[in-house]
Amino acid sequence: MNRRSATATKAVLSGLGWGALSFAVSVPVRAGLYDEPMFSGGNLGTFAVVAASSSAATWFGINRLNTRTTD
Repeated sequence: MNRRSATATKAVLSGLGWGALSFAVSVPVRAGLYDEPMFSGGNLGTFAVVAASSSAATWFGINRLNTRTTD
């Protein structure tokens, strides 16, 4: 696996992990406060936003680390 695909894999897995964690926290909170079902739009929206943003942040951080000059 080359460096770019390894970076993409790490970013996607990180995004999915943080998205799953946010979903696990969001479900009981929304159920308790708003009586929402498990797969409501709010919970799925939370997962989508957190997964996408953490994937992008991980990609940016790894890519920045790998492309820095060593002056």
